Amino acid sequence: ITTAAAPTMAAALSISIPFACSALGRSSITTLGRSSVARYQHSARMTAAFSTSAEQPNHLLSIPATGQDGSLRHSYSALRHGQSLANVAKIISSDPAISTVEHGLSDFGHEQAREAGKLFAEQFHADNDNGDGGEGNDEYCGVAIFSSDFKRARETAQHMADACMSSSIPLYKDGVVLETKLRERNFGTLNGGSDDRYQDVWDIDIKDPTQNEFDVESVYSVVERTTKLVLDIDQELTKASEGECVQC
Repeated sequence: ITTAAAPTMAAALSISIPFACSALGRSSITTLGRSSVARYQHSARMTAAFSTSAEQPNHLLSIPATGQDGSLRHSYSALRHGQSLANVAKIISSDPAISTVEHGLSDFGHEQAREAGKLFAEQFHADNDNGDGGEGNDEYCGVAIFSSDFKRARETAQHMADACMSSSIPLYKDGVVLETKLRERNFGTLNGGSDDRYQDVWDIDIKDPTQNEFDVESVYSVVERTTKLVLDIDQELTKASEGECVQC
């Protein structure tokens, strides 16, 4: 979810992330679905590995701090999808051929996503309150929602979009923008198997974040594509804010 100073946009990233959450840099993570304690422990170890690597792939680490020339113009948050049917079945689902059409949200996952959308809309209006109850000095002019095309992420993002529209929050491109670079890391031959196998991959990751055992996508690949995407979105929204957003 990205929010930005006027005349900029706010954008939302609906994603599935078993890799290092903190590797997204300035993003804040709201976790939905089952517990991710083990994943966060792995994240901390992987972040340490990135920080000691001369070839780390995080594009966000090289940009200036907020407020300085060349920094991100928009502020970002990431929202993990709600509980999915794959979570319930305790299986790994990261094959695009399957995950884009199957393993959407469970009933509980839909409930989680609706609640997240409601809370986000409330926070958006609270952040946009200029203090005197008036209009014209809004910090943010709208929300841009970007989502993985995996079914569980799309459904989560749509609940966010519905909440924004119900709260009269302008949406970039009038809805959810699908982005394949937000897909979950592909776990190769482990797809369809028990999610207990995540740990087998993470144990190797911590030694070599470029590894592809089990035909998995490497951690470095995931971090490279997702952090580069944030920079690309920032440029896209900045261009949009020079025209459409000023009129929101």
